[in-house]
Amino acid sequence: MEKSHVYDAFVIAGGTTQSRSKPYKLTQTRRNNRSVQTNRKGHKPSVRRNRYRLQPNDLVKYIKSLCKVKCVHSYGKYVILVNKTGKTFDINIKKVEMVKYGKGIQF
Repeated sequence: MEKSHVYDAFVIAGGTTQSRSKPYKLTQTRRNNRSVQTNRKGHKPSVRRNRYRLQPNDLVKYIKSLCKVKCVHSYGKYVILVNKTGKTFDINIKKVEMVKYGKGIQF
């Protein structure tokens, strides 16, 4: 049994035989391409304003398998995908199909 707040709270409350609900995980991805950075030498930080069709953490379909987008490069023309086993692929975006967006809060 892995260590988590859910299990600790159950034991502290004196739970032994009660039925428990399954815990769920949340992940949050920033919606815009910006980061906390220091402004050195007096220049304004550069933030890319246009958005590519695919973004990191999007779920896409590639040859009958679901993959997650790891990163986008070549001005949004190519993506690096990660499948369930952890293998990466460098693919043209014309060969993949969007299944689900990955920005914001995912359950």
